[in-house]
Amino acid sequence: MATLNTPQILITMKTTTSTIQNTVKSASRALELLAHFDQVRRPLPLNQIVTALGYPVSSAAVLLRSLVTLGYLHHDRAARTYMPSLKVARLASWVGDYFLEGDADIAALVAQLQDKSGETIIVAVRNSLHVQYVHVASSRAALQFVPQIGAMRPLWQTPTGWCLMSRLLDEEIESLVKRSIAEFGTQSGLNMAGVKASVEQVRKAGFAYSANRFHQGVGIIAAPLLRQVRGMNVAMGIGGPTSRLDRNEASFGALLRTEISAWDRRRRAR
Repeated sequence: MATLNTPQILITMKTTTSTIQNTVKSASRALELLAHFDQVRRPLPLNQIVTALGYPVSSAAVLLRSLVTLGYLHHDRAARTYMPSLKVARLASWVGDYFLEGDADIAALVAQLQDKSGETIIVAVRNSLHVQYVHVASSRAALQFVPQIGAMRPLWQTPTGWCLMSRLLDEEIESLVKRSIAEFGTQSGLNMAGVKASVEQVRKAGFAYSANRFHQGVGIIAAPLLRQVRGMNVAMGIGGPTSRLDRNEASFGALLRTEISAWDRRRRAR
């Protein structure tokens, strides 16, 4: 089954690591290492880890030994490779389901959107200045877009981010944009007027569409939920190849609005 996720994961790594420069170095490196394993998905020897992440050999060796001792990495002495242990696999496996477990309405919304669109459905929340994908229901199509659960994108760069900001007060949006400019600079056209225009479009149309932003041939159509889930604003996205999303932008936007409105009615009826 063909997927379009590999380029997206690579970009996610660049975005994510740029946000941890000011954190404690050892914590940053441990998380960056685990994220790198999640990207390559195979055991790695010390030299490849050093080359990929740019750590000094001595520091990388100490980090690896520490994580092995703590049970977060498995060390194959014969092959001289490392890989995450099952302890890591279980560590945050509950997070994506946190929004769905015990909430039949959310689960039903994801299922309805997936069934009626035939595309990948993404559940996204805000994580500081980023959007983070907390649940992904993959398309059944041969060519599909399957972003990584846990992947993050800057709020100002994505339709899910514009949707999440559309639920905020204007002064809150201004504060987020100012913080984003301080964090990212004015790269990729980041500016107050542009972000406000994108958010206002969501408020008027009820959804947003962006294509070819991170990788050619991939797009997301997103809409905000009308009320919070577990105290957080949530955006639902329909992701897929632009060859399908371009011709279905209006219908998928209408589908999101219709299904989200039905979801909201079910919540109010409780």
